[in-house]
Amino acid sequence: MIANLPIAELRLLAGPERDEIFSRLIEAEGPALANAQEQFGAPLPVFALYPVSARPAAGTGGRVCDRPGLRINVTGR
Repeated sequence: MIANLPIAELRLLAGPERDEIFSRLIEAEGPALANAQEQFGAPLPVFALYPVSARPAAGTGGRVCDRPGLRINVTGR
């Protein structure tokens, strides 16, 4: 499953493909992604899943939501 990858970056397309991928990630990761979706807008235009030790790339302007074992770096907004 996508959410089980150690590092996965998803550039979500417009329309149903984007919505489907985001819905599957919310099912897999539960409240952490649902909260991020509410905080940053629905659905997130671009986001990345990192191990908790990773940091967002410099200069991306990304915002980070933390959850045990997972960071959600929200960019492209």
